[in-house]
Amino acid sequence: MVAVYVEEVAGGNATRFARELGINMHTVAQWRWGTTLPSLELLLQACYRLGITPWRFLADELGRVPRSAAERPRLTVANLVDVPRRPRSPRRAFDIAQMRSALEAVLARDEQPPPPMRQVAKRLGRGHAELIHYLPELCHAISARYLADRHQKGAEKRQRLCAEVRQAALQLHNQGIYPSACRIASLISQPGFVRNPVAIAERREVLRELGWRT
Repeated sequence: MVAVYVEEVAGGNATRFARELGINMHTVAQWRWGTTLPSLELLLQACYRLGITPWRFLADELGRVPRSAAERPRLTVANLVDVPRRPRSPRRAFDIAQMRSALEAVLARDEQPPPPMRQVAKRLGRGHAELIHYLPELCHAISARYLADRHQKGAEKRQRLCAEVRQAALQLHNQGIYPSACRIASLISQPGFVRNPVAIAERREVLRELGWRT
């Protein structure tokens, strides 16, 4: 029945048919090919837009669908029933001067840690893309500061973990134990860090200093 209505209402164009019913195109395609059954909610929505009852759609018509396209009743998009759409909230005007001042205030506060641009947009109650469109330079400055902070903190974290790797290697060496990666991992705060290329290089350097063959 879905295939019949797609053909008759939209000339075989499933995309157009889905748009007319207000239903996702992929959902309609799955119905059409029989890979998914319609939920009751979407079935009612489709029947409402087609101006037919679910009983007629599922039972009455099913047993007497004409075999040839010429014999089928001609349906047109004009027969579709309009569904009352949810009214959209009016779009707020974008005050460039006000938003510029707000973004400049964010930069002037030197907040720690610096917030990402999406968080700033959420605070201001505006869309992220909208702010970038109207005030790209300020948005990029906020993002750049956030990324620089992340980069710095990442470097500091790697440096701290490398110090832990060195300390663990020295501890094992002083006990007469070979500082293997597995043994070092058991002694540092983040065991998985031993697989990091930075940690691997640090361990090799310590082994060379201690006279171990790598």
